[in-house]
Amino acid sequence: MRRQRIPLFGHLLRWAETLLTALGQMDSEHPELAKSVWHIGAAIEDSLDLYAPDTIHLRFNALRGLLIGLVKDSGSSDSPLVTWDERDGQISNVSIGRTAPLLDWTAREAIRDKAHEDALTLIHVIRAEVQGPDHSGWFVTYRLDP
Repeated sequence: MRRQRIPLFGHLLRWAETLLTALGQMDSEHPELAKSVWHIGAAIEDSLDLYAPDTIHLRFNALRGLLIGLVKDSGSSDSPLVTWDERDGQISNVSIGRTAPLLDWTAREAIRDKAHEDALTLIHVIRAEVQGPDHSGWFVTYRLDP
């Protein structure tokens, strides 16, 4: 299983980093995300559905749902909002609601900020899954566009 997961986690990390860059570029003048940022690829989605642990699978899909109302030409003015309880890596009490309509920058900015936090949490959970129980939870990274 580990052999199946590691490449997927790499794809997921690259997707999350691209997303973080795009979220950082959003402002009142550029309040939408490109669909290309939202997509990750059908083969990777299928493999995530098969091989990702619940803690990663749920976070990834909840994050993508949250982004729907921010994506240009998504056809939606709000987003699914997935909440759950988690204890010792076990997911329970999953609930799906909706955000308020994302019609102005103030509403979009709040969802952008939540998506940013959720993307960082996704990276943290992936690192914890790969590195095991001794993972500190701290990471710092700096990258420049090529």
